[in-house]
This record gives sequence, structure tokens and C-alpha cells, in this order.
Amino acid sequence: MNPKKWSLSLFILFVFSLAFCQEKVLTEKEKRALIKEHYTKAIMYYQAEDYGKAISYYEQILNLDPQQVQPSKLTELCRKKIREKYSKFLEEINRLVSDGKYNTAYEKMSVLVQADPNNPELKNYYGQLDSIKNIFSELTDNNKPSQLIRKSVSGYLKNDWDIKPMLHCGIYAAQLAPGDSKIEKYISLIKEKYPKEYKSVEIVPGMTIVEQKLVAALNYIYDAKYDRAIVECNDVIELEPKSILAFKRLGSAYYALKKEKEAKAIWGGALKIDPQDEELKRFLKNP
Repeated sequence: MNPKKWSLSLFILFVFSLAFCQEKVLTEKEKRALIKEHYTKAIMYYQAEDYGKAISYYEQILNLDPQQVQPSKLTELCRKKIREKYSKFLEEINRLVSDGKYNTAYEKMSVLVQADPNNPELKNYYGQLDSIKNIFSELTDNNKPSQLIRKSVSGYLKNDWDIKPMLHCGIYAAQLAPGDSKIEKYISLIKEKYPKEYKSVEIVPGMTIVEQKLVAALNYIYDAKYDRAIVECNDVIELEPKSILAFKRLGSAYYALKKEKEAKAIWGGALKIDPQDEELKRFLKNP
């Protein structure tokens, strides 16, 4: 063997041997002492309100002894304290997201992640927000597609939000702005995260989702499927809060269910949106 290669091999072997030797197996007595030391440091950092550091020591305790019960409970307590400490900070981040200021929200979110780097919820939100800001950067325009995307993104980032309106807002935005590359990338992101849910949304070619749901609502009324008509109308109102046609058909569905009070309240609300609508006036006068 070449002397240089032989020397290199010996060096590598020495390094690995040294690393192996350094991985000392602790005795039970040493382990208990180390666990006690970690508890002391965790309490110290907890009292100093450095909850992220406290969590790191509780995690080390679990690595040493996975059967320990208290570290998991205390870790959750620390995370609760972090949420309380940064509640206003989180409110600001959510407001920035609602306003479409994704870059700024991402920068502020990094502060929270640093406070609790192993928190799965924060890491998930941070990663998803990173994907959003890489697509849109900032989305503060007041046109209809931008409004819909902002609403959809807020739902995308909140895992406890209803998936259906989030999907509908994204799809409707894409229909109103065909060929918009950023919206198309966002739709791909939705498909990737919710493949089954996205596939379940029926899309009629040549119609927007609002148009097809208005038609569906009318057909359901004709078929006396009033509960389904109500669902379709509410879906439209979620996307177009001032859709007079949706309110008319929603009121008609309730009226057919012999809920005249609810029907008139719906028609009355619609009349405030369009005080000149004669059909609504007739509905209210003589349903």
C-alpha cells in the first residue's frame, strides 16, 4: 500500500477510535446525578423565563431515561408559557398573514421558533409560511383574486380551519385570474397538502365555482333538497359576501322548509346590500 494512503487510513482509524472512546456508557449512579443536574438547570431557566432552554434540558432527561413522566408534562407547561409570553406576538403574525405581508410575518415567526426550536406546531407553521412567502412574498393588492388568496392562505396556515372554504377560495381566485403563475404555484401547494380533499371538489368546465354552485342551489330547490341548496348558497356567500342571487335562493330554501322568519331575515339583509332590488321587496311583502 502507498505509505501516504496507509498514513491516512491510520489517521481515520484513530479519529473513529477516539470518538468511540468518548461515548462513555454512564453508570446508573452517574445517570441519576446527570438527570438531577438537568432538572436543576431546567428549573433555573424556567424561573428566568427562558422556556426554550428549560425544554432543551427536559428533552435531555428523556434521552437519558425515556421512562421519566415529568419532563413531558413540564415541557408542555413551558410551551404554554411560551404561547402566553408571545400571544401578542402571535396575534401580530396572524394579522400580517391576513394582510398578505408574508415576508414580515416570516421574519417575526423566526423569533418564536428560536424560543422553542423543537416545538412541532411552530416548526410546521414556520415551514408552511416559508413556502407561502417564497411564492407571494407580499400580497397586499385589493383586487378580488388577492383577497381570496389571502383568505385561503390564512386557512392553509391554520390547520384547525375548515378545509373546504380554503380550497374554494384558492380555486375561485385561480378561475378569476387564469394564467397567474403565483396562484398556480399556490394551487399546486394545496394539492400537495390536501390531495384527496382537492380532488373531491367538483369543477365544472367553463364555469366559476360560484356560478356552478348557484346553479346547483337552484336545482336542489327544484328537487326539494333544500338542505343541500342551503349548503351551496352558503358556499357562494363565503366567496361572494354580496351575492344577491345567493341570498335570494338561500331565503327561498329556508322558506320552503317553513322557516319564514329565517327566510325574511335573509332577504332583509340582502335588501340592505341592494335597496333597489324589486324582487327582494316582493319576497318580503308576499313570499
